[in-house]
Amino acid sequence: WASYKGSSFNLSQYDLRYVENSGGMVDVSNIMAPICAKDFMTNGTGRALGVRSVYYMALPLDGYKDNKDSQADQYNKIGEWLYDTFDSYLKGLGDLGEMEIFWSDSKYEMEGFEASAVVAESYAFLALAILFVYFYLIFMLDSLFLASCGIMQILLAFCPSVILYRFVCQQSYFGTLNIIAIFIIVGVGVDDIFVFNDDWVLNKADRNDKRRFNNTFKKASKAMLATSLTTMISFLSNASSKFPAIATFGLFAAMMIFTNYCAVISFYPAVTMVHHKYIRGKYWFDSWRHCLQKVKGSPDTVSDDEVGDQGLDGLELAPVEHNYKGTVAFFRFKWAPLMIRYKHVVLLLHLGIIIVGCIFATQIESSKDVPYLLKPDNKYRAYKDQIGEWFGGAKNPFRLEVYMVTGIDPEDAVDRSGTDPNSPTDKGKPNHKICGTSEDGFKMSPEPAQLFLLSACHDAFWGNVTAMHGAQGGAIDRFSEYGSFGPHERKMHSATATAADTEEEDYRNVVTCPLQGLRDWLLTTEGCEALKANSLPCQEETRNRPNCLSTAELLTTASDWSSLSCEPFPIPEASFIPISVSWLQSNSRDPSTGNSPLDSYASY
Repeated sequence: WASYKGSSFNLSQYDLRYVENSGGMVDVSNIMAPICAKDFMTNGTGRALGVRSVYYMALPLDGYKDNKDSQADQYNKIGEWLYDTFDSYLKGLGDLGEMEIFWSDSKYEMEGFEASAVVAESYAFLALAILFVYFYLIFMLDSLFLASCGIMQILLAFCPSVILYRFVCQQSYFGTLNIIAIFIIVGVGVDDIFVFNDDWVLNKADRNDKRRFNNTFKKASKAMLATSLTTMISFLSNASSKFPAIATFGLFAAMMIFTNYCAVISFYPAVTMVHHKYIRGKYWFDSWRHCLQKVKGSPDTVSDDEVGDQGLDGLELAPVEHNYKGTVAFFRFKWAPLMIRYKHVVLLLHLGIIIVGCIFATQIESSKDVPYLLKPDNKYRAYKDQIGEWFGGAKNPFRLEVYMVTGIDPEDAVDRSGTDPNSPTDKGKPNHKICGTSEDGFKMSPEPAQLFLLSACHDAFWGNVTAMHGAQGGAIDRFSEYGSFGPHERKMHSATATAADTEEEDYRNVVTCPLQGLRDWLLTTEGCEALKANSLPCQEETRNRPNCLSTAELLTTASDWSSLSCEPFPIPEASFIPISVSWLQSNSRDPSTGNSPLDSYASY
């Protein structure tokens, strides 16, 4: 491979599979590429950074009529079987010394099941968190009944919120972030319960239930409204986000805050009164303090009959006896006097913290990495990194597919009539112009169209890749190291990268171009036979044309593209279709993937 680096044809390794050797056309095939890492043929040691094994499975599965029948479902079942069969075994291999094993399936179904397992583990922590909050409520409220109703109220807020989210807000997307709102509503809901309960306890000196409830509700409802409203507004501000996951999360969380507030001003006050009249002090198991002391409390209420004509204000309040202990005594007698005495120092200290925080905040940069559900050391996530780095030419999971669509009416591209605006998959139908004519559509068979599409493939890459097949002389200006499409201008590689650093995998990892495949095939013996069958010259003849032009130079000419080219490309329009069909039906194989042209480009 290294010997071809100095070729005067100025080609990358991608094209050097098809070079002239002693007057004949040969394929320079790297038969080890599918199973050995890309450095295997160039490091001179006979060792590879990595090797891989590929196991093939067949469709259809039992119960499906063919391989196209619910194909996604079949892939999912295979992935589930692979995960259940091999995941625990491979993870159980432990430390293998200098060797690491990474695994997955081609559709990454196993990674999906791994992510589901990770989420399930997170939900286990959610259950523990809710259980902790439940026992904390029992401890603070000193009531099994109040705590049970309170935690039930918080969790049941989820169902009405889903109804509001789906049918009132007209949202159908429900992502992972929306589930996280449960953690938020647990915290907010418990806070509201404590606010109401604290006001209820503070009014315990009033021995009339109606007046006590009235005073409690008057103060607590205002405090809970203020906190709930500000929290709702904070979440609703996320609804304007350009990121759908964040926008829907903010909207759903706001709905949960609203539902919880409605419950805490209706359901929980009723629960409190039921507990006060019928449960408190009558059942030893309701209060953990009573349970420990093995004594029962006595109700301290006054019936409505005892109020008489004096109304709610006719009774005097009983004197309040305070018995401060623990944290309450600390904050009342220690912390509060300290804050009052050193209030100016505290204000200056917080002002300094804010200034320092703002300075450091301006230095924080957002991460350019895509957010992952799995940790960096997870084998399924690391598998993608290793495949992309070592075997990217065969299958690069990080390749971004860019589709060029032709024949669409630019004035009215999509017909969206009858589509569901809440369904991301209901995209409507394209409005085609009259395709197949040079006036109203776009055909890829004319020679300028071939050159344009190939140039688009080159533009997707950074360097002098296949810029000149068989043309003698220096580098082409547009694709040279410092050209308008060169590496330094496009800045897609490091500043030290040069055109000489181009590897076969570099191009293949970025570009999958049918016209590139067709163009390369024309330089093979099989491609030459197809050209001769259509009375067209092969490369041996075209490269010897006087003053021939490269494909980059042909882009600036007005006519006679095929007769001026230094290679058999572009193909004359009349022969484009039959030669393309011959190429797709050929038996040639990609040396890196083992795929035929039809296998490689059928989806394009």
